[in-house]
Order: sequence, then C-alpha cells, then structure tokens
Amino acid sequence: MNKDDYLQRITKLHEEVVFLRRLLIALLVAAVVLFFLGVLTGKTYGSDLQLASKHRKGFPETDWLYLFYITTETYPEEKREELFAVVSYMVASSSRQPIVERCTPIKVGDTLSYIDLRNLKWDQKTWYDFLLAEYPYGYFEIQGKIGEEIFTRRVPLVIRADWLVTVLGDGTESEIHYQLLYGPDNVPKNRDEFLEFWKVDNDPTHRFGMIEGNSGVAVNEVRWIEFRPIAIPDGFAWGTRDAIDITKDTDPIENLLGGHKHDAEEWIVSIPKISIRTRERGHLIAVLLNDDEGSIQQAAPVNIVEDHSDVRGREIINPVSCYVCHVKGINEPNTNELQRLLDLGVEAYTKNKENAEKIELFHLGSLERTITRNQEDYQLAVEMVSGKTSDIVAPAIAEVYELYDAKVTRETAARELGMEPDSIKLAIAYYDEHIGGVSGRLAGLSHGASMNRTRWEEEFETAYKARKLWFDSDEWKNHVNEGEQ
Repeated sequence: MNKDDYLQRITKLHEEVVFLRRLLIALLVAAVVLFFLGVLTGKTYGSDLQLASKHRKGFPETDWLYLFYITTETYPEEKREELFAVVSYMVASSSRQPIVERCTPIKVGDTLSYIDLRNLKWDQKTWYDFLLAEYPYGYFEIQGKIGEEIFTRRVPLVIRADWLVTVLGDGTESEIHYQLLYGPDNVPKNRDEFLEFWKVDNDPTHRFGMIEGNSGVAVNEVRWIEFRPIAIPDGFAWGTRDAIDITKDTDPIENLLGGHKHDAEEWIVSIPKISIRTRERGHLIAVLLNDDEGSIQQAAPVNIVEDHSDVRGREIINPVSCYVCHVKGINEPNTNELQRLLDLGVEAYTKNKENAEKIELFHLGSLERTITRNQEDYQLAVEMVSGKTSDIVAPAIAEVYELYDAKVTRETAARELGMEPDSIKLAIAYYDEHIGGVSGRLAGLSHGASMNRTRWEEEFETAYKARKLWFDSDEWKNHVNEGEQ
C-alpha cells in the first residue's frame, strides 16, 4: 500500500469515527429530550393504566370483568413499598378467601398489582356499584354481564391504593368492607349475627377471661374481657365490655358472673389464612363494635373508650382503629383486678357452690398462653399477606390515613396528576380561559394555596381535564420549545 492510499484510508476512517461519535451524541441528546418531554408532559402519569390494559389482554375476555388493578404510583415514592403492604393487608382482611395467594394483590409492575374478584370471593355487583358511586379519581369504560343483566358502565380499571385503604378501613364513611367480607346478603346486623357468622361457641361454660383494672382504652380503666372458643381450628374470639360510669350495677368486680350492665362492646374474631406456598396457617381478625343491646356501632363513643392512635380522631373507628391498635392481634391486659384484690387480702365468698366454681374457672386461670398463641397466629398471617411484620404494618396503616387526610397542596396535586407543580398553574389558567368554570379553590391551589381532601376529590375531574387540555395544546408545545431555547 503506497503512502497516498494509506493517508486516504486513514482520512476515511477518521471521518467514519467522527460521524459515529456525532450520531451517538445526537441519539443521547434525543433520549434526554424525550425523557424530559415525557416527564414534563406527564406521560409517565397513567403508565400503570397502560400496563394494566396490556396485562389484562393476556387473559380471556371472559375474565376481564373480574380483574381490577391497584396502583401506588400517585403515592410518595419512598413510601410505596409500605403502601403495597398495607393495601395487601386491607384486601386480605376484607376477604373470606382463606388461601393467602388468592386473597392478596399480585404484583405486575413496580407500582401495579391486580386482584381477581372471584378469588377474593367478592360480590361483583357490590364492587361495581361501589366504584361507580364512590371512586373520585377517574373511570374506565367496560362492558359485561352481572347475573342476567347486560349493561355498559364506566368503572375504573386501575384504583389508587391509598384511597382503597381509607374506604375499606373506615366504617363511618362506607360499609364496603362488610359487604365485601360477608357478602351483600349476610352483613351482620348486630353482635349475635356477627358471632353466629363466625361460628363462635355460645356455651357459657366454655368461656374464660378476667376483669382488667388498668385499661389503656377504657376511659374508666375497668373493663370485662372474655375469650370464647370458635369452630375454626386454632381460632379465637375475644370480647370486651365497657361502661360510661362505674357503679354497683356496671362494675364487673361486683358482678363476677358477668351479668352486669354496660354501654359498649368490642369483638375480635379470627379469620383463617393459609399459604399454599409455605403451608403455614395463621389468622387475621374481623372486628365489631356494638352498644349494650348488641346493635352495631361504626364508631365507639369517646366518653366510653378512646383511640389513642388518633387514626381519624379520638373515636375508635371500626375496623381501622382496631387494626392500628392491635399491633399483635390481641393486646395483653394490664392488671387482673380480681387477682389484685385477692392478693391484697380481700376474700370472695358465695353461698352457691356452682357459682363459686364458675367464678374460679372464668377469672383465675392465666390468659397468657392463649393470648401468646393467638398473637403468633395473627403476626404470621400479617406477614404472609403483606410481606411485612405486624409492627411495621400497623403504624403504616395509620400513616396512609394521615397522608391521605392531610391538606392537598400544589405539590401533592402535581404528584397525583403526574405533573410538575409549575405546570398546574399554566394548565388551570389555560382551562379557565378556554372552558371556564374553574372554582376558586382550584384556582387557589394552582397559585400555592391548599384544600382539604374531600374538596380535592370533588375538583379532581376538572384538574385532570385541565391537565389533558393543556398538554394537547399548541401553547404547551410552544412553551416547551421556549423552555428548550
């Protein structure tokens, strides 16, 4: 090869290297720009909706009506893992399905999971009607058949996990937890129906318990505690009785056979859960609050008992307050009041030998081993359904409520809409100019004010429409181009 050919070849190779280098740089720049545009336009928002739609197509169309998806993508990124654990716990606690792998959401992405109504044993019509009436964050068109009724309804395919947690756990806001757990025709109307549903033994001779003298829940600190057997193997049922005032008629220490007046009760029974993967068995809990007549109460009066975890105030709310308070499932009592008095030298007498034996059997046996076994079964079940220990799940439940109930700021709204905070102001202004009807609260939010969660739920549809209108507009495209320059 002569010198001229060599130089010509070197020059050509140099030009090819320069071209490839420039092409690589151009591709990298394009990728960065596309990523920037995707984030700026909010195209990352709704990615779970796209993934859900794609994932559902992998099933026969006859299954589609039973498949729904749960997302954590609108939640703070650093807390999404705990939210998934919480929503898994809540869904499993609202399902009679005993198989863990069928009563918990199944992950299909980093922030997306799905449920099958048939596996959960949830009534399809109840679920549809509930979402149609209550879900505030968008809808998805779907067709199907429920029973013999052909219909077309707009129901959400993807549901926010934090919203689902709050509605499943607060009986004062919605009864959906009970309708899903028991079925629409079997929701207990009172304490007796509740205990009968869970096959709790009603024979008084099989009960045992104690009088607690230093309760952290009862305002008067004195409460009656009793254990009842249940037909479910290794299951349990615990009940408490509380009174507004401790008088001779309401003081359990004066009524050792339990026939005393009281004003409120709390019941906790076990829901069996079995993992077919690990072959372990455990129990979650079903809870009930009722008055002295047995009628259901969704919130217990604060002059009788108090929620010190303050999930949604001082009232004990059914069932979430119990989930948060009962970290181990069954809480250990503090003081056995009868035993304390006996230790002080007080002597208890009764002329009726049969009654004396009943008192001894009920009050003087230790509860420690029974409570420990019940706690172990509960904590095992929590970990099986959520992947987290109960001491993590319980406070995480409270935190979901705290974050959801907090004031919605422009930053919160931006995360839930999949926008940059500065883009909300432009989107709302553009919508108001071209469509009109923007409320003062929504306008204020776009300028940095905040609003409560209920108000944001009312305004979400308008905010989402404003987002879509803005990102589809030429003005936005010009805004992006100007920003690049």
